[in-house]
Amino acid sequence: MNLAQFFTTSYWFTSNPGISPNNLKLILTLFLISSAFGGLMFINKFLDIKVRQKLGYLFLVTGLLGLLLVSFRFEGIYVLSARFLFLILTVVSAVWGILTLIYLIRDYPRELKRIEDYKRFSSYLPSPHKNTKNKQKHVH
Repeated sequence: MNLAQFFTTSYWFTSNPGISPNNLKLILTLFLISSAFGGLMFINKFLDIKVRQKLGYLFLVTGLLGLLLVSFRFEGIYVLSARFLFLILTVVSAVWGILTLIYLIRDYPRELKRIEDYKRFSSYLPSPHKNTKNKQKHVH
């Protein structure tokens, strides 16, 4: 396949997108690794919960949707295994990953600083007491 054929609409919208077994194994392995990594993000506690959720959902959803598309391709369901669906999945995952990266670089440090400032500020506030009055025992 030459590069000029790669950018034609007939390549992306073909009715029978055949795939070689080696390419199928490679694509299947990539989506399995992505799904497993996404699942592990929720189990491991080495990152903050917000970071784990953002990265975990990204990899898990991308991996599961990719596995679904690969299974459609394997079963020969041509409408649901079209190449442009893989292209759409790749573009959406890339945009989602870029937005997650922007959040982790720009917004997450500000959020951590705000939480740290609130903890420091709240340490100077009196601790909340329940409505308990000094009940003294009456000695008769």
